Amino acid sequence: MRKFRYSLKILDQLKRKMSSSSSSFHPVKLHDSSSDSSSVNSRRGQKTDSISKRTSKTAFDLDPNREIWATIEVNGLDYPKGQININSQYPGQVGNEVRTTRYRWYTFIPLTLYEQYRVLSNIYYILVLIVSFLPMSPLSYLFQLVPMVVVLIISMIKSGVEDLIKHFDDKKRNNAPAFVYRNGDFVEIKASEIKVGDILRITEDSMVPADCLYVGSKHESSLCYYSETNLNGETAVKTMQPHPAFSEKNAIEEVTTSQYFIDLPEPDRDLTRFDARLKNLNKFWPISIHNVLLRGVSTHYTDEVLCVVLRTGHDTKIMKNIKTPPAKRTQFDKNLNRILIIVFIFKMILCLISTFLGVEGDKGNSFPLIKETYSSYGSAFLEYFTQYFVLYSYLFPISLTVTIEIIRLFHKCIVTFDPLIYDPEFGHAYAHNSNVIVQLGQVTHILSDKTGTLTENKMELLKIATNEGKFDAVDFLNTAEGDNTIIEKSLNMLIAMAICNNVIVHKKRNGKLEYNADSPDEAAFVSFAAKCGVKLIARGLNSLSVDINGKLVDYEILADLPFSSERKRMSIVVKSGDNPAIIYTKGADNIMAERIDDFKQRKTEENQILITNKNEIKGYDEKSGNNKSISRSMSRSQKKQNVENQDIVNEFASLGLRTLVFASKEIPDDALNSWLKNYREAEAALNDRDNLIFNIAAMIETNLKYIGISGVEDRLQDEVPATIQWVRNAGIKLWVLTGDKLETAIAIGRTSGVIRQDSEMMIISARNETDVEKALDKYIDGISSFTNPVLVMTADSVEYASTKFSSKFMELANHCDSVILCRVSPFMKAQVTHVVKDSGAHLLAVGDGANDVGMIQVAHVGVGIFGREGSQAAMSSDFAIPRFKFLRRLMMVHGHWNYRRLAYVAIIMVYKNVVFIFAQLWFSFYTLWSPTSFYTGFVMSCFNLIFTALPPFIFGFWEQDLDQITLLHRPELYKVDYDPMSTFNLFYYLILGLFQSLCSYFGPFLMMRESSLIESGLLTYLIVVYTVVIQIIIWHNYHNWWTFGVYAVNIVLAIPIIVVYCYCITTNMVTIVEDSMARATFWMVFIVGIAFSLLPSFIWEYTWKRFSPTPIRIFEERTTENPKKVAAVHNWALGESGSHSSEYETATASSICTNSGVAENDIFLPNGNNNDNVNIDVGDNCGADCAGGDCGGADGGGGGD
Repeated sequence: MRKFRYSLKILDQLKRKMSSSSSSFHPVKLHDSSSDSSSVNSRRGQKTDSISKRTSKTAFDLDPNREIWATIEVNGLDYPKGQININSQYPGQVGNEVRTTRYRWYTFIPLTLYEQYRVLSNIYYILVLIVSFLPMSPLSYLFQLVPMVVVLIISMIKSGVEDLIKHFDDKKRNNAPAFVYRNGDFVEIKASEIKVGDILRITEDSMVPADCLYVGSKHESSLCYYSETNLNGETAVKTMQPHPAFSEKNAIEEVTTSQYFIDLPEPDRDLTRFDARLKNLNKFWPISIHNVLLRGVSTHYTDEVLCVVLRTGHDTKIMKNIKTPPAKRTQFDKNLNRILIIVFIFKMILCLISTFLGVEGDKGNSFPLIKETYSSYGSAFLEYFTQYFVLYSYLFPISLTVTIEIIRLFHKCIVTFDPLIYDPEFGHAYAHNSNVIVQLGQVTHILSDKTGTLTENKMELLKIATNEGKFDAVDFLNTAEGDNTIIEKSLNMLIAMAICNNVIVHKKRNGKLEYNADSPDEAAFVSFAAKCGVKLIARGLNSLSVDINGKLVDYEILADLPFSSERKRMSIVVKSGDNPAIIYTKGADNIMAERIDDFKQRKTEENQILITNKNEIKGYDEKSGNNKSISRSMSRSQKKQNVENQDIVNEFASLGLRTLVFASKEIPDDALNSWLKNYREAEAALNDRDNLIFNIAAMIETNLKYIGISGVEDRLQDEVPATIQWVRNAGIKLWVLTGDKLETAIAIGRTSGVIRQDSEMMIISARNETDVEKALDKYIDGISSFTNPVLVMTADSVEYASTKFSSKFMELANHCDSVILCRVSPFMKAQVTHVVKDSGAHLLAVGDGANDVGMIQVAHVGVGIFGREGSQAAMSSDFAIPRFKFLRRLMMVHGHWNYRRLAYVAIIMVYKNVVFIFAQLWFSFYTLWSPTSFYTGFVMSCFNLIFTALPPFIFGFWEQDLDQITLLHRPELYKVDYDPMSTFNLFYYLILGLFQSLCSYFGPFLMMRESSLIESGLLTYLIVVYTVVIQIIIWHNYHNWWTFGVYAVNIVLAIPIIVVYCYCITTNMVTIVEDSMARATFWMVFIVGIAFSLLPSFIWEYTWKRFSPTPIRIFEERTTENPKKVAAVHNWALGESGSHSSEYETATASSICTNSGVAENDIFLPNGNNNDNVNIDVGDNCGADCAGGDCGGADGGGGGD
């Protein structure tokens, strides 16, 4: 009590200091402050007056320098004609129209053009187009303009369709019906016509169309029940009290018959604060976020809700929070830019060489035209260079950007509608960001939340401890049924579980009670208490009713001190009849230990602890260097009960249970009245309200008495251990970041597989900078002596390690099998993510809650899991999935496939243009390097727009190097293939394209010497087109009816299109074309030219596969050779041998065949084979070959499966 009164004395001094400054506003108190001192006695047995409770104010509450941004008037009174409402001068958005579209009809074309020509490659083509307008250009500007326009139109259509969808969504929201008070009655208008100051009537299960001050409802308790599903994804129903300025019964009369003004701050996007002020005559009331229904929330359980509009349209909180997510530049984008730069440099070198040869060759001719045509060598060089710049422009693929964007959009749809990423409860996956799909195939580190991500977030009370001892929850219930004594002795604990929460009680029409809780553990507590005979019956504005063993007890709620991430506890102050007031508190053990008299948390001296696979816990004392047991005895002065309580917490935590400590105390009337007076003033404060309440709440939460401990199980999601094992086998580092205490985190780590059975842990729990550095140095030096080391750190250690010693931190972490960080805050999660990202890792972050949003947005790839407490993480992520187990399919199937697809599409786009343009280079030999076009402008445009346009799309849509089942069962394949976008690979395709262009050009010229230039040019063009298309078909590993159909159409229609072109556009070529195609020599050269062009590719591919096979190429061959086994796995995956619910169960196989021999413990075999010791090797003799030491080599086996 002495400590409590001392705290109040400090607060009084703080008040006098803050109230010493003069204020321009002096609110009139609605009741004398002295009424608070006697309020407890005078209100016994009566209902609390909500207005008198919440409106006591002093000058200390108002900041004299506080700037009022705007004042609005509540539109309840009818003004005489000609009188102006002050809302017409409101500086913000008066109406409620919302527009999320990017374009208007008159800005669409200029904005899309601007966006397109911010891209470097498009600027390049604008430059080529400008040059083609010059008289010296070897090609007409039309043949540069047409491809560019086609690409632009496709891009504009894509942008327009996306924006049109938003337009229809906006139209639906803006035209939604709303009921507004006008001329003495409520009339229906469009939601877009709502104005600030309007009085709204909102019906049940309707969405609030603007930020509104809640005035009252038709509910018997005047409470408003609402959910924030559309705002942040939270499905729990919450309650809001009407603003205290309005009475519970006559709110509509008061707001429409009296003149009210509201002082508003400038609009912001902070969803947790709303500091405004309501004025009526000389009275002032604060408005906080607890009085405001934000746009997007939905009302429930209430026929009608009355509110006043504070913010409209784009000034509302939710619209302020709608912003473009942070741009994420993937490794693919970096590689693509590198390739384009190389191609551009390559082109410029060709231009320079061709120009030099052309100018120098002309100087040595017998008829030196250069002296007659050009005034100087420099002007000749410039003109030649300009002409070659246009001729070689097609070397730079004009349609590359739009092709990749369309393929990415297709991939986004494939991920969203993947039938194997589906959960009956949460539905399908959703891809928000198509740009980072390729990054899913290049992840090196995964940072994961625990609760709701690895676990179900379905809480079940398994353990309970009271002053009577510790029990299994089931045993406690069974004992209570036979002996009611245990209930009576544990009654305080059960009452705390029933009322110390924010659970909403809704009575259904059939009379049954429905509990709706913000968090699953609160629902578990209330349900357990009800089973024990302590049933929460009703919760009102300032009261609640509890049925205690058949006796109804009414409580008056004097104060509700909610949970927050800073407080890590919650309390409720209640009073029943003439009994003294009681505070019930629950919270984390480390927080509660400081506030409970007979429950002191042990302070361990060790800074780091080593836990071996035998669960032996040893501590290291930095001063003495001796190992000490972590379970060392406590100070002799501490009570035995203290040790038992802490041991119970540790025991529950070691079982993987989430623990909370419960406490209570009676509060004398004089202390209560003094505290309540200060608490009401803090509630009414306009400035720094949250901080004041935080400090005042802490004053009452002292000298508590221990009443019990709860142990709640949060079960692992299905297949979490198998998924974690897959992550480990794929060579990916896994970090788990949790708010749980160390013991709980370790227990979950063991059950989930984050910590292996033979792992040795390095625990750093130091609380100062020096000890953290010593611990990092110590473990870095001795890391080689640990088996499968796991790094476990507490919050203080993480703070110092990530800010002061980030390089050492990452050095140690990268040598560990996995990392677990305990007691970390949302800010710390984002901070650690920055550290890991800056170390060069390709990072994926996965979480399910609002506290994971920062981490998800910082990571290269953010994956949100649909949570039970909200979808903020899912909405803020790049990908949203229903379960953690689907992460492996997202990464291994979609990530692996899509990176390969886009990487090869980029290479193919460059390759086919090299084949095409190098024929122009060889033609320059025959023209003495005169910049003359080998092709007509039309056929040059058709090459990319018609003849070779579809193959890259087909490859990008459906290419699969391995089938999805093989990929999912072979995590080791995640990172073993070479990078398709490597510089070596790029030059291989450049050289291949160069050789194929040689065959395509010189074949007709050498084999048909008597043919005309037009005939040879036509034949060369056809050979180039068919060589490119057939080569892409050969590279394409996976074919279906779509691919066969498109490729067939592409091959069949190429020649007819050329013929039609000759007949309809260039009629002078008709005779030559007819004669050429009538000769057998023409078709023989055509076939031989294609065959010789493709020959090097066959030779190289065969040699590479035989003498230097990658594991993926080995699997490609083995899968083809053994279709029966693969078909069996496919049948199982499609549900013919089991259900999808256990899609990828872990099993053990006898052996797997690799490049280095036999590896034990194969994983991820189909469910049902666990006892059969099945080996899904797709090579018949793999095991025997490996046993004989003959894995790989000249036989082409190169290892097996």
